[in-house]
Amino acid sequence: MIILIRSFDYINKTNQIRVFSDRLVIMNEGKLPPEVLIEKLKTEHLSKPRNTLLADIFYKAGFIENWGRGTIKIMEKCQEQGLPEPDFEEDHSF
Repeated sequence: MIILIRSFDYINKTNQIRVFSDRLVIMNEGKLPPEVLIEKLKTEHLSKPRNTLLADIFYKAGFIENWGRGTIKIMEKCQEQGLPEPDFEEDHSF
């Protein structure tokens, strides 16, 4: 699964993946676009790719099936595996 939210505004910034015995935490320094509300990520929502060129290439290559379904697909995969629903948070102190 590919979620294209990176922007050239965040070059030289880091992503972090932390694996714990009871959870997986994925963090990056990017913020959600103002039009995308965090409480909407678990439902159909507006898709606002930061890097539209990269998003278009991945879409045409067949790696993206629909715009704005990445977080919904994560939830579906968690449910299929009997895992708890993910929490999405925006922390401006990262």
